[in-house]
Amino acid sequence: MFVATEYGVFFTPNGGEKWIRLKGDVPTISFRDLVIHKERNDLVCASFGRGFFVFDDYSPLREVTEEKLKEEAGIYPVRDAWMFSYRSGAGSQGSAQYAADNPPYGAILTYHLAESLTTKKSQRKKEEGKLKKEEKPLTFPEWEVLKEERLEEAPKIWLTVRDADGNVVRKINGPTDKGFHRVAWDLKYPAWGAIDIHREKTSSRWVPSGSNVLPGTYSVSIAKEQEGVITELAGQVEFEVIKLYEGAIRGMDPVDAGAFRKEINLMREATSAASIVFDEANKKVKAMQTALSRMPTPAGELYEELYALKRQLIAFEEQVYGDPAKYELSEYDYPTVSQRLGVASGGFYNLTYGPTATQVMCLEIAKEQFEALTTDLEVLVNETIPAFEQKLIDAGAPWMNGMPLK
Repeated sequence: MFVATEYGVFFTPNGGEKWIRLKGDVPTISFRDLVIHKERNDLVCASFGRGFFVFDDYSPLREVTEEKLKEEAGIYPVRDAWMFSYRSGAGSQGSAQYAADNPPYGAILTYHLAESLTTKKSQRKKEEGKLKKEEKPLTFPEWEVLKEERLEEAPKIWLTVRDADGNVVRKINGPTDKGFHRVAWDLKYPAWGAIDIHREKTSSRWVPSGSNVLPGTYSVSIAKEQEGVITELAGQVEFEVIKLYEGAIRGMDPVDAGAFRKEINLMREATSAASIVFDEANKKVKAMQTALSRMPTPAGELYEELYALKRQLIAFEEQVYGDPAKYELSEYDYPTVSQRLGVASGGFYNLTYGPTATQVMCLEIAKEQFEALTTDLEVLVNETIPAFEQKLIDAGAPWMNGMPLK
């Protein structure tokens, strides 16, 4: 049961004995009318002078009881998640353009926490705040206490999505504050690719996308992580992922399309790993050039070998990414691994038809091209560069990354 008041919208879980305010991002304002969208279980709230507010899928509130709210955590039924290809943005309408935020895409996971998950430091600060308010003396914490606070990591909430066979599909972090929370799972596997330890801390907001899951039955559970200990709190709650519509043209079988997306992920991982290794090799050769310039030796054989080594790296880069001189004049050469994989990746996001025959063929050719390049890169990194590095060490070069400590 819901009621609109001068100070917000309230609901009762026990027939009117107790009323709980629906907060979210709703300001404390007057509401004049409520309408329930029965098909989707949405609550539409009309405010006085502040527009409409929509509470998407209020069905989890039907499971709320006094007993459940006292539990450490609870997870609630999940509405069927519609899978479709969506676009972001809209055509420009000048000063008249307006676009409200759409509901989050994917499966909406609802849970509550009876109490916030806090760190030892925040608990100590809270207690000190009470003492200060009561004008009582504060004591300086012991060094061991401060050390424990410094080493403690912030607690986490983990929402774990599994498929019908119990395999983990996705682990999602959720808010740790007291109360109700909603987190959207975007119906994708986690992004899969090589990890560059030198680029993990970046200010970029772009996050690579994983492949789409297949329609079917999934489940979600909730757990907390505190001081390195994982504790299961609630679950499993099952829900369905359903394709919104079928394409006009019959495409690839969904299972085969899913396998293709996984192959794309593996190929992306392999090529990004090779790119990281190549970048490190390039940096190594540049460092060797600096070391050689500082060594008290005349220009000679080592300079010639270094020049040949740099030419090998340039040749490898052209095979992967193409000739930059030709690109400047829009003169395209034989398709490279990067270009083939780019075409194949076009079928990565297509949910209705799946990859085309051309995209499947491009992936196969890219794999063949890359296999030969991988062999060349391994020889370059594991044999050619270390051999030249040893010559520099023997000639008295200054220390560089990767060399044994002196």
